[in-house]
Amino acid sequence: MRTVVVPVRRLDAAKTRLASLLTPAERGAVALAMARDVIAASAAQSDWETWVVSADPGVLAAAGGAGAEPVPEEGTGLRAAVVQAERRARSRGVSELAVVLADLPWITPASLRRALEPADSIVGVRAESDGGTNALVRRPPTAIPALFGRLSFARHQEAALRAGLTLRGVDSEELAFDLDRPDDVRRLLEDGRAGGTRDVCSQLGVAARLEARPSAVDRRREGEMQGTVKEFDPESGTGVLLLDDGTEVAIDPASTEGSEIRYLRLGQRVDFDVDDDGERKLARGLHIVTFA
Repeated sequence: MRTVVVPVRRLDAAKTRLASLLTPAERGAVALAMARDVIAASAAQSDWETWVVSADPGVLAAAGGAGAEPVPEEGTGLRAAVVQAERRARSRGVSELAVVLADLPWITPASLRRALEPADSIVGVRAESDGGTNALVRRPPTAIPALFGRLSFARHQEAALRAGLTLRGVDSEELAFDLDRPDDVRRLLEDGRAGGTRDVCSQLGVAARLEARPSAVDRRREGEMQGTVKEFDPESGTGVLLLDDGTEVAIDPASTEGSEIRYLRLGQRVDFDVDDDGERKLARGLHIVTFA
């Protein structure tokens, strides 16, 4: 039995790094469009079944409508969703398990097929943005642990070596491009290739907003900054980041809820966007830079 797993986070917490460009509802619409594109490409693989793991009713409904099996998420965050899928795979006798992330707007059935075809024990597609892993195929599903996030492709390679295996990397422009920041949306629109995600961005009039977007220098003044974790409470997701100039910025708990960001450590380096809620500046869309 061969299974593709597509973990999809709740739409109301999706794509916080696009907060400077899109409203929460618009971010949810873009995230759903990307998930639909990925689910459709997965469901088109006739010799693989597709599971969509999510806590979002809209995502689960979309999965069922596309011919995939909706799996209500039991935990929170990407790691928990993958672990849940691995448990399910063991109970169902799955021999080949592929995890494909849900924010790949250029994915096509053919590009996904090229990642699923190699018979190697471990196959992966490296994310061009941060060295993460956008797709991971394991035969069997327990061949190595799943380690997603920034620079995880290299960590998957190391895990394979420790297991006496080799990770086969698949070069795929369609699967290597993920949509996370406003500049990714710009690239998506300028490229011109068809897709549901591009259609939604066009309908929202995002191109005009990008034209009016400030320069890179001004954007760095507004957000897209780096800092060090000074305080962090994993229970509430609240904390404080210390900028290089000594300024303190509070962490928006909505940016950490249901994500691996809940495991931030003191001294860890992160980058983020800064928004003003009218009373104070808040760090949103956190992304880990260093793991130490």
